[in-house]
Amino acid sequence: MKTEHPTLTTRGGFAAPVLQSVQAQGELDGLLLTMTLRQAFRNTTAENMEVVYTFPLAWGAVLTGLEATLGGQRMSGQVMARQDARDRYEDAVESGDAPVMVEKVEGNLFSAALGSLKPGEEAVVELRYAQMLAFEQDRIRLVVPTTIAPRYGDAVRQGGLKPDQVPSSDLMAEHGFRLSVTLRGAVARARIGSPTHAITQQHDGHAVTVSLRGRAWLDRDFVLLLEGLAGHSFALAGPDARSGAGHTALIASYCPTLPAQAPTPLRLKMLVDCSGSMAGDSMDQARAALRPLAAQLTPDDQVSFSRFGSHTERGLRPVAGTPRHVATLRKHIDALEADLGGTELAEALQDTFALPMEPVHGAAEADVLLITDGEVWDAQRIVDDARRSGHRVYALGVGSAPAESLLREMAEATGGACEFATPHEDMAAAVQRLLARIRLAWPVQPRVLADATPLWCSPVPSRVVAGETLHVFLRLPAPPAQAPALKVTELPAMHAALSVRQDDLVARLVAAREIGLTPDRDAARGLAERYQLVTDETNLLLVIERAEADKTDGMPALHTVRPMVAAGWGGTGMVYADAAPDLRFCASRAPVRVASQVMYDCLDVASFVPHTPTPEELVSGFNAAAVHGQGLRQTLRALTALDLSDDVQRALDEATVRLGSTIKAWASYLLWLHETGSPSLRLSAEALAMVQGQALGFDVAARAALEPVFASTVAIVT
Repeated sequence: MKTEHPTLTTRGGFAAPVLQSVQAQGELDGLLLTMTLRQAFRNTTAENMEVVYTFPLAWGAVLTGLEATLGGQRMSGQVMARQDARDRYEDAVESGDAPVMVEKVEGNLFSAALGSLKPGEEAVVELRYAQMLAFEQDRIRLVVPTTIAPRYGDAVRQGGLKPDQVPSSDLMAEHGFRLSVTLRGAVARARIGSPTHAITQQHDGHAVTVSLRGRAWLDRDFVLLLEGLAGHSFALAGPDARSGAGHTALIASYCPTLPAQAPTPLRLKMLVDCSGSMAGDSMDQARAALRPLAAQLTPDDQVSFSRFGSHTERGLRPVAGTPRHVATLRKHIDALEADLGGTELAEALQDTFALPMEPVHGAAEADVLLITDGEVWDAQRIVDDARRSGHRVYALGVGSAPAESLLREMAEATGGACEFATPHEDMAAAVQRLLARIRLAWPVQPRVLADATPLWCSPVPSRVVAGETLHVFLRLPAPPAQAPALKVTELPAMHAALSVRQDDLVARLVAAREIGLTPDRDAARGLAERYQLVTDETNLLLVIERAEADKTDGMPALHTVRPMVAAGWGGTGMVYADAAPDLRFCASRAPVRVASQVMYDCLDVASFVPHTPTPEELVSGFNAAAVHGQGLRQTLRALTALDLSDDVQRALDEATVRLGSTIKAWASYLLWLHETGSPSLRLSAEALAMVQGQALGFDVAARAALEPVFASTVAIVT
């Protein structure tokens, strides 16, 4: 297992960044946040370029639209089945046009691919998303993620990313960030602040616009805290014509008021991430969180304490929260350091789940308190293990860009909860909110009371906490006269104030929730295409068609945008602020495979070896790609990334000149190898069909002139 490490490069003599800036502009009305992200790109090189940018969205955000502007043309995207979108994208690039495709790659990570930018060309990709926020004990926390911190594990094999989607951080990258959010209605009366950025506030009647002050960068999540708010229950309805005539989608957001109750004893297993990525700010946060927690333990509580990195250390086995045991716990907390290497979170959780605990009156289930930045790729395995464990997981995410989706999904799957705190937020308050959820949550059997039987309704949690929003998503056969009520045990029914929108946004948010709860992949894909939503099965695609004289050669060079390192990650802090502008130093090698290993990952060719490939190995890899359904351009791009021998590279360069494109050069060379008749150079039927499709337009004289050039490469075959 390996971890990712950012690389320190310099700008002296290097091209300007391709990702110029990102601008976020949003509006929060009640609990509904709508946001537009504008990603500006410019090809700063002298060759045609394909750009791939992997970026995060907030957990629970629903991507609702894509538009792109290039060369004066503006196009809107369409959602379609993932493979259809990928095929159309590849066809458009090979045709010399400019496609843009957005796909969900893992958790809350998405990837935008710009198929072909010419030298000096600029493009703006505009993404729209919506998100339901929540009251969390008299406050709302709005987050706009901006970067992806280095993660432990294998992004391709564990995270499911394609090699060109892997976000390898660059310590010297600089990407500008601008943001403004307008608050309307009750939220505009909140006490407004940001623990992450300097902000300005502009008041206009019943609205407040919050903007960033001064320069900002894509190196930390933007967090806006809206405090001093009394929790309210809202309901938002809108037409759902895609479901049926007269159908209505509705999101009811209840904020329960519950009678006081005695806190239940804790059966709490504490697990702290002490891997290298926690060095600096994150480890300071962990200690700051645990010290006040230890002070609140009572002899009726039962606790354990473990820390983990590459392995797990059990510091305190399950014991009662007596003064003597609390004193021992404090010593472990004070001694915490980020000195345990990698982030083997899955194994650490399994070890913690296995700790035996004695039954405690009033606390039938054991809970896990996990403090981590969550920076691992093996997310799905971790969530599945937690779901089966019989434990509720309460997670405290720390750092300037924690992996929110993993911690949220794990908490949701187990009936737990999450808190997130940046280095400048109150850690004691964050822990207090988590403890309130553990000690004071009400076990209930809630019922939704609607005018008519819902056509579909999301599950309602079986535990509720006073002052914390719970969302219920419904589809109704007709517009309701009033919002559905929520009946919780013996308490009075909770009612919500109903607002109605005329667009289809509420319907799409309800559909997104239904898709997430639908195990049938075909049914989920059908819903996603009907409601135009990006999921694991669907992508967003648009194609800007170029005039014939403006088309590219169909083989642009690949550029993967490397994000800025999350501020404070691994103890980096501001260490590079005063670095000399021409410094040329690599602190540690980036987690980028050598070219032959990239070929291995792309093509899944077990026989490919990590050295300069022979023509035999090139043919073997190409055959494997064809069998696995790889497109011609995608396969050839992997081939061109290899460290080719001088003979092969010279032959392909000359073929490119004579035939007019890199694709035709490779196709001609592979076809010539096949026609030698050597069994080890024979293309499979699938591979031959791909190559022959390109060979139809070959110039016969040019091919004949290339035969002796190609023949010079066969001598290296062993």
